[in-house]
Amino acid sequence: MKNPIITVDETQGHKLNIAGGNYRIVISGKETNGEYAVIEMSVPPGAGPNPHAHADFTETFLCWKAR
Repeated sequence: MKNPIITVDETQGHKLNIAGGNYRIVISGKETNGEYAVIEMSVPPGAGPNPHAHADFTETFLCWKAR
């Protein structure tokens, strides 16, 4: 199979604390031959990176408020 399905649980992935938020790389680009990455982010209001753009890839976000 060329692109096997990758599954992870909540304990897996590389964790980072940057720009005032907590990030977990669930699936990295290295695991998908650069096709995509999945990053879980917990960023409080006022934290996170400054507005920016990437010349070599597109970012998409799904946001929701924690309860």
